[in-house]
Amino acid sequence: MSVASIPHSSSGATTKPAALLEQFIAKSPYRAMLEPIAADVERVALHNNQIQAALATLASQPGFRPGGWLRRPGADERAVRAFLEFVAFASPAFLSSVGEWPMGQIRG
Repeated sequence: MSVASIPHSSSGATTKPAALLEQFIAKSPYRAMLEPIAADVERVALHNNQIQAALATLASQPGFRPGGWLRRPGADERAVRAFLEFVAFASPAFLSSVGEWPMGQIRG
């Protein structure tokens, strides 16, 4: 994932929610499908109110350390993981692996 694709604050620093999402993608069992589209995943996630709020809540927790997983995942972490799973199975990599990409072609 390029640094240019990671959202930045007005000061130019990487935002905590974006950095946290990058860590979720890196540790996801679907990372092979998500990493090629990471910039799009970040853009959509950070424009989605529920996912953005979940990432902000996780990043602001006391003791949050980038790269770590929570011992007991709560609703926020489950929401982010479910979002990434949904996106992975809608990704071009997955769809092409099951013969459904590119869209609009005649099958069979």
